[in-house]
Amino acid sequence: MSTNSIEDNTKSSKLSTVASFIQNLTKEDPQARENSIITLLSNLVKFQNEFQDTLSTEEFEKDLGEVKEFEQLGLILHSDVIYTLKRLITGLNSSRDDARQGFALTLTELIRIFNFIPFSPLFNGILKFSKISSSMKSEETRNNLFGRLFSLMSLNQSDYLKQSHITLQNWELLLSTLLDLTNQKIFMSDSVYSLFYKLVETLKDLSFGEDALFSLWKLNLETGLEYPDELGLALSIYNAIPSRIGAIKEDIPIIRLDQWPQLANILAKQKPFQKSGLHHCWKIILDSFFAETPLSKYFKSQFSQFWNVVVDEYLFVSSLNERRFIGFQALNYVIAKLSKDQLNIVFTDNTLKKVIHHLNRSDDDLHKMASITAEKIAQAVQEDQSSSISLLVRLHSLGGVKSASGPKEKISQSAISKITDPLMSNLNEEGVLNYINYLNSIFIGKETVPGRDISSGRDWSVNQLFLIQKWAKLLHSEQIYDQILEFFLIHTFFTIKNENAKSKFIPLKSVPTPEPSESVRKLCKDKLLATLKDSIKLAPLTTDKSSTSSKRKGTRVDGKLWVQHAVELLDKLKKDKNIELVEEIDQEVEEIIKSTLTKVKDIEKKKNKLKDPNHKDYHPLQAFLTLFLHQIILLHIQPEESLNSIKDIEICYTKLIAPVKITRSKAKKLKEAEEETEEEELEPIDVLVDLLISFLSQPSTLLRELATVTFTELTDLITKSSLELLLEVIY
Repeated sequence: MSTNSIEDNTKSSKLSTVASFIQNLTKEDPQARENSIITLLSNLVKFQNEFQDTLSTEEFEKDLGEVKEFEQLGLILHSDVIYTLKRLITGLNSSRDDARQGFALTLTELIRIFNFIPFSPLFNGILKFSKISSSMKSEETRNNLFGRLFSLMSLNQSDYLKQSHITLQNWELLLSTLLDLTNQKIFMSDSVYSLFYKLVETLKDLSFGEDALFSLWKLNLETGLEYPDELGLALSIYNAIPSRIGAIKEDIPIIRLDQWPQLANILAKQKPFQKSGLHHCWKIILDSFFAETPLSKYFKSQFSQFWNVVVDEYLFVSSLNERRFIGFQALNYVIAKLSKDQLNIVFTDNTLKKVIHHLNRSDDDLHKMASITAEKIAQAVQEDQSSSISLLVRLHSLGGVKSASGPKEKISQSAISKITDPLMSNLNEEGVLNYINYLNSIFIGKETVPGRDISSGRDWSVNQLFLIQKWAKLLHSEQIYDQILEFFLIHTFFTIKNENAKSKFIPLKSVPTPEPSESVRKLCKDKLLATLKDSIKLAPLTTDKSSTSSKRKGTRVDGKLWVQHAVELLDKLKKDKNIELVEEIDQEVEEIIKSTLTKVKDIEKKKNKLKDPNHKDYHPLQAFLTLFLHQIILLHIQPEESLNSIKDIEICYTKLIAPVKITRSKAKKLKEAEEETEEEELEPIDVLVDLLISFLSQPSTLLRELATVTFTELTDLITKSSLELLLEVIY
């Protein structure tokens, strides 16, 4: 076999190997693509080394200087390297993303390795193999244009453009070619300008970078600054070479404060096929407010005016979702950059209403963006409890005002809760207590809720307090629940005559002005009863889990029922000389309350003697304790309805738990009297079951919950007749 035949076979074998690796670059499996890239490049390096070994250094350097066209690359590159280079450039014209990714990454690394290739042949090859002709279909034209762009991107990503043999003229040719791409097809604009921003960063580090950037500055101004693309590039170049450009107010007059309405108009524009992220132009301007950039001297001290003119009064007042979308993007971008004092600049009523409006519409195009904004708002104030509270009040003040959708629709509290709930959940113990103090200040008239009169503000503060006790995540301690319970007790039952700054009860430190209305007191009463109902199943409030494992629901850490704590508070408040009951209690009712309190103490003694909560007698005692305590509260609210109930409970308690000791003669008389009675008397447990069944039919949720819990405690005492009574009611 001849030497030429052997060489031809060797070349053919190498080419076949390279071709197979290139084909593997189009595979969908990322790992397979990566393996092919590594193997292909290592082979090409080997082939190139073999090729260069055939040339002297002087010959190679001489050939480098002579290569001007892609077709001349054979003087300095192995044929397989040239073949691969051509295949990769043409491969980037593919419409398949997988193929493009593989080709783009390989081309970048190939150029990085063989960065000695002269600019002209490489650049000309890129233009040649992505050429556009009039006979091409639109999709083919699009693919070739993007293929050209991706090839040019590889020049930058590979650091090829930083090589010492790259000249200012090379750069100017590259930049003008990229500008031509944007002029050819509008859909190229977004991607080309994204590359421009990266090229600006590259040029800043080059010796001739200032000259190249100034050349690009002039070319860009000639295109006009009518869109964010062109404006963003101009501002980016200015930040890179401010001293070369000098004052820019003449070249870019819209950066002047009096021109910001025109600036808003430009920033709101979007070209077709623009990506959905916040435009780089926005980022450049917004960053100038929060970081020291050359552009900062035109913007930094005027963030409030900028936000008001460009975002709040232009983007967010617009009925176009496209503009609101940009507004949300800008808001989401700056929130994390703002100081505590700057938050109110962006959290305007108008902006907050837009967030709430779109947050409340799951089928809305902007719902997802509003959800992101709500999360970022919560994160922004998470570390500052006072800011959280201030924002909570502002958000709730929007309730009842016109919504973003039109003059007839109003913002509901349920809509507002979708943004306030995350804020509430961020409050720690100190934050919750401060919020309770703030709500109390609103109730007494020292603070106001924007957009609400005193009566509406009081209703809102009461509802907010009730919301806190409903939300287990906010009940960080017993102190929180205590203060809520105290508030409801005081404003349900008492009129505050004199303030007492030394009082341990916050509501007693000030006199509400004006006097709470009857409707407000009724609201407090309703919330008190609902709170007592919720407390029945409330787990002990402590972070020490070991101390709660043996505690019952509805009890404090010390083992007392919450309703018992409420009764003790009420008894203590009735003795306070600075307040008086809204309605005097009838003497008969007062006597029954005292008698019931005596029975409560008696039950407590019996429970303490038993010690073991699992003792068979413990649960009935707990049942009667729960019933008596709740009836004491109800005697203060609805004495007529509660009198019969508590009398029945007392009789049942006496017969079942604490029978009265009597003499033999008296017992004989009682027995004779019973025998003479024709009417059959119900068993005490049957009477009690009948009473609890009547509770279940009441509209009061407290009574219904009370009946359910008490039934559970009385299980051991239930008789056959009691069950029959239950079944009779059920069926």
